[in-house]
Amino acid sequence: MLMDSGYDSYQQVDLDAQAAAANPHQLVVMLIDGLLNEVERVRGHMTEGRLEQKGQGISKCMNILVGLDSALDDENGGEIAANLHQLTTFAKPSCIKQASITTLRS
Repeated sequence: MLMDSGYDSYQQVDLDAQAAAANPHQLVVMLIDGLLNEVERVRGHMTEGRLEQKGQGISKCMNILVGLDSALDDENGGEIAANLHQLTTFAKPSCIKQASITTLRS
């Protein structure tokens, strides 16, 4: 358990360093990669019936979606920013729905 904590801390420091050095496009890619990774973890939690971890993962997904949406530059982003905004607008209710299913089954 302690090693997991140290490894997680190392990963967080590395991620923070990458984010600090990233340009806006790289940040968007990092957020999308993080979202996709977390969705896979949530799927695993769902399969294994780990409801608490599923809820935590869904919360992380929501935070990433909100961060991604708030980072979009509508003025300069053009069609790509508009499409990403539509994607986050579509995905947020799906996360909320999955979270409520977790709550109802708990």
